[in-house]
Amino acid sequence: MDSEWGSRRAELGHPEPYRLDYVEIGNEDWLAGYPDGWNSYREYRFIMFYDAISKAYPDIQVIGSAASSDPGGIDPITLELNNVTDTITYPDDVLGDYHPYREPDELIYEFDRFDNDYGHIIGEVAATHVNNGTRWDGGLYDFPWWIGSVGEAASLIGYERNSDRIPATFYAPVLRNMNRWQWAITLIQFAADPALTTRSTSWYIWSLFAHHPISETLPVVGSYGPVWYGAGKDEGRDGALVWKGACYNTTDGADEPVTVRFDGVKRGTKASLTILTNPGGDPYAYNDPLEGNNIVASNTQIITADKKGAFHFSMPELSVAVLDTDVEVDCPGGKPGGHGGPPKYGGKKGGKKHGKHGKGKGKKD
Repeated sequence: MDSEWGSRRAELGHPEPYRLDYVEIGNEDWLAGYPDGWNSYREYRFIMFYDAISKAYPDIQVIGSAASSDPGGIDPITLELNNVTDTITYPDDVLGDYHPYREPDELIYEFDRFDNDYGHIIGEVAATHVNNGTRWDGGLYDFPWWIGSVGEAASLIGYERNSDRIPATFYAPVLRNMNRWQWAITLIQFAADPALTTRSTSWYIWSLFAHHPISETLPVVGSYGPVWYGAGKDEGRDGALVWKGACYNTTDGADEPVTVRFDGVKRGTKASLTILTNPGGDPYAYNDPLEGNNIVASNTQIITADKKGAFHFSMPELSVAVLDTDVEVDCPGGKPGGHGGPPKYGGKKGGKKHGKHGKGKGKKD
């Protein structure tokens, strides 16, 4: 309260300093003013701010304005193969910031994007373009749509399975005013007429995942595709075991059989299974504020582990599922018409890091 702005804060009713844990230096500097602005950022502007902040506030987590793959916008291995040299190298205690606005197929391709990379936040992510390989040349889609939302689910699982290096993930943008807007793909749409307030297809998936948190990721065995999955436990709910999956088979339409087995689970153990689907079958369908429709269907059931402690179920084409041994957990994201969950989905710092084929406690056959 001794400073000018501290005094102003106290006058406005908050005498105690606000807690500040993260500071990002810049925003998409690899994009704005490239190449001159980017070159000055990585050559001296970033380090000047980093040195000053770290010296004055050593406990604050500094975030850089780009990812390890920027300005190329592709994975680091491809950058190396293509001899891209104008990426940035951060100090070891700095997080990058990754902003993937992608086609659904690209989000699936990037499922293991951070398996062997340094720490990042996913500061902005959404499926924004249909699968045609042109991305920005093709323009944004009208609203979040079903196959795009399922692609987002796979990417969220990929981030959460790397939660020891991905401390937070954010959908962006969150709100779209239907009377005046610049960006079509948003989590929620609204207007002065409350009847136009619409939870997008992506909202249901993000809310479902957020209501089944994982505090520690578990290693898994098995292969990926067409089901992309991760597993963990939540110490905040007495060690509840959680499996999350996104079924992205877009070829033959067949259901995918899934087996989930956790170490220590005995015969007769109960688990809630919530599966989100689009019964209409159109992968490009969306929730339209002007129509007042909801194309997302949710089914929650209690299933029982077999004599080997395994849970068995099937996932329809283009579906998202969460299995949770805490059968009392609230899951409004899977209940169209229920109350809303937070529009942020952040993986907590993980306990165990695993690779694609690590031996461990979660299994999908």
